[in-house]
Amino acid sequence: MQSRREFIRSSFRSRHFSGGVFYVLLQQTLVALSIFSLASAAQQLSEPSDALPWLVAFVIFSILPYTPGILADRQFQLWFTHCLGIFFSNAIYQNPFSPRHYNLVDAADEKTAIFASNSPEVIYDYCQYIPAILTAGINATLVLLVVAGVSDLRILLTYIISLTLCSLLIFWFGPWAAKAANSAESRRASLVEVSMNIWPNLTLQNKPNVAGWHNFLRKKLENYTFSIRQQAFVQSISQQSIAIASFGPTSIFFIYLCYTSIENEANLAVLIAVAPRIFQILLSLNDFATMIFAWNQIKGRLSIIESYFNEPNADHFRSLSDYPDVKVTDLSDPCKKLILSADLAKSTRGRAILTGPNGAGKTSALLLLKEIIGEAGIFIPSQSKLVFDQERHSGSTGQRKLYEIQRLLDLPDDITHILLDEWDANLDDKNTDCVDKIIDELSGTKMVIEIRHKR
Repeated sequence: MQSRREFIRSSFRSRHFSGGVFYVLLQQTLVALSIFSLASAAQQLSEPSDALPWLVAFVIFSILPYTPGILADRQFQLWFTHCLGIFFSNAIYQNPFSPRHYNLVDAADEKTAIFASNSPEVIYDYCQYIPAILTAGINATLVLLVVAGVSDLRILLTYIISLTLCSLLIFWFGPWAAKAANSAESRRASLVEVSMNIWPNLTLQNKPNVAGWHNFLRKKLENYTFSIRQQAFVQSISQQSIAIASFGPTSIFFIYLCYTSIENEANLAVLIAVAPRIFQILLSLNDFATMIFAWNQIKGRLSIIESYFNEPNADHFRSLSDYPDVKVTDLSDPCKKLILSADLAKSTRGRAILTGPNGAGKTSALLLLKEIIGEAGIFIPSQSKLVFDQERHSGSTGQRKLYEIQRLLDLPDDITHILLDEWDANLDDKNTDCVDKIIDELSGTKMVIEIRHKR
């Protein structure tokens, strides 16, 4: 999944979404029937015995909508978790990332912020928006047909005029709203990215780091605030215009109908009976038009999902031959000469170490090897929070490293290569010797390629 359109199409295929739509249709049909019953009762006021059944029907149809409404809410809540699952699944299995991207710190912070914060929030708002606009649209359509049918068909024409005017305004303001929403969401992602660096900058209490991080955070907040102001300006102008277009034509025509029905008590009674619903429809129409307009904002915010799937800049990545200062030594047979090349991926067992001066590119070369080997290899960074079997060790850095190395003993046979980056960096001498023995044991069945920190 690399576009918001694919995400939207996938989300609509959920059975929870279909169930929610069914219950919303049932709920709004019952609401329309309650209005029809009340209007029919008003028409029978001259014969109270004829009006009573319609009043009973009105009471029944007014109570019944609550049950499908509750069921619809439940279905749409489950739909949100389904949509979140769609994003997580695609973000994990269809992303453009590779081992070579691992050391791109800025890209890592950006993608992490989008994955952990921005996307779930945008998806939640999307899953709140769709049921709301569905309910508003169905309600406005059904109730409009009923009111127009029991009062005056010309009211239907005024609604059509209002919808036409609203559509023109939405078409006019829509691109501005989408652009403003996209800008605000992008700047929010940048704010979250900086916010996620709170721990090292505050806990170490280094005065330059605290001040620098705070100023950087404040700058990002100012940029986000500016975008929010732009978005709010577009919203206020557009919503005011849509409100005038929604209420104007029908309100004027309703006053005209009341004036012309002064001498006709039956027609006036029906108008009075449906008046609350007419203006409720106008309010619903305004809400509906505003929600349609809000789709431009939701669409703009959903663009943040697309940005997650953009491949990080990889212009500086090179091949293994571009690391001439990185040497390979076979620890199983020191006399054996090895070359840093893709041929290392063909070895099935043994133990080799990459050496070279600082800055030679040992870690970058090891990451390139991981990319060449693919899923048959496992790469363990010098510091990481890797998860094994739904578990992650919560101890110190050294304890986590010892835990990770021990878990390598349980690897399946299809994992043929183990790549270790400075595994001894945070271990004392005792644990270093312990891990060294584990790696020796692993090298009997796997090919271990490592980088040492101490020796």
